[in-house]
Amino acid sequence: MNNEYTICATYSATCSATIELPVGKCWKDVKSWYVKWAEIHIEFKDGSQVSIDISDTIGEAEMDTKRPTYVEVQENQDGFANEIDSQ
Repeated sequence: MNNEYTICATYSATCSATIELPVGKCWKDVKSWYVKWAEIHIEFKDGSQVSIDISDTIGEAEMDTKRPTYVEVQENQDGFANEIDSQ
């Protein structure tokens, strides 16, 4: 009987940053945007683009480890982890 299990807990963390758009631009001018690797990438309706680093706020993030958003229990057998329960 195997007594080794892996517990995978998923948590959510929130980081916020204040940014300044280029002079003459406001959020109504934004066509699309996304955040990846702590950088916001913005495309404006006029075709111009800007990327703004927001990484300086990442260190200030606090993660609530009291309540994970998802937990999975895996049974370790023969070098493989098989999910046996989750919540």
